[in-house]
Amino acid sequence: MPLVAKAIAQFYPDPAFRDGLLVLSCLPPTINICVAQTLASGGDMATAIFNAIFGNVMGVFLTPILSIWLLGGGKGVSLLNTLNSLGGVVILPLILGQLARQTPVGAFFRRTSKSARTLSSCLLLAIVYNVFCDTFLRGFGIGRLPMITLITVIPIIYMAFSALFWNLSIKLLPGLGSKIRGAALLCSSQKTLAFGIPFIKTAFGTRSDLAYILAPLLLYAPAQLLLGSSIIVPKLQKLILEEQELEGGEGI
Repeated sequence: MPLVAKAIAQFYPDPAFRDGLLVLSCLPPTINICVAQTLASGGDMATAIFNAIFGNVMGVFLTPILSIWLLGGGKGVSLLNTLNSLGGVVILPLILGQLARQTPVGAFFRRTSKSARTLSSCLLLAIVYNVFCDTFLRGFGIGRLPMITLITVIPIIYMAFSALFWNLSIKLLPGLGSKIRGAALLCSSQKTLAFGIPFIKTAFGTRSDLAYILAPLLLYAPAQLLLGSSIIVPKLQKLILEEQELEGGEGI
């Protein structure tokens, strides 16, 4: 996706949002939505879980590198400073969490896994709520027409890249079943707020146009949730069900 984004970003009508759209293309998938939508569609859960977790781990290192490559070295991104800051925000909690799994704390959360997942979702919602409140309190600093244009373009981007991925996967990997292809689609089209917001604030916090960099992600998040759940998931459900019925019929 970053390669495609780099090729088409120059055609976006408002140059102020181009950096934000490029950074959006570099972000890893969001684990919660990927898994939830894959489960709802009947897709392959193992594929979704692996892709989402692997993408998030690799994103800690690849997102800063890709951002520097796409934006250029002079756009306010320092690789070493960003990785150092993200180490305390993302990597350290991940390591501590894995270590805690080997202690009585891990055993406790395994017994209360359902409540722990609910707590995780609430914390993620709190992060998003905090960012939206902070953004509105400080003011977007973005004109009405550019914002309307972005609100219109973001859903189109989401659906266009989803269709592009699906069609390319059919041509390049025709042997994949709909369950695996659907899980891969839902993972590839998602962008994480939980990592994206800390990364953007860490890497671009000193830039005066921070609102323009955050805006595409803040608008993409509801688009991937609403459009994915209302359009893509039902279509995948139908495709997967038809494939299962066809396989069952061939076995009779």
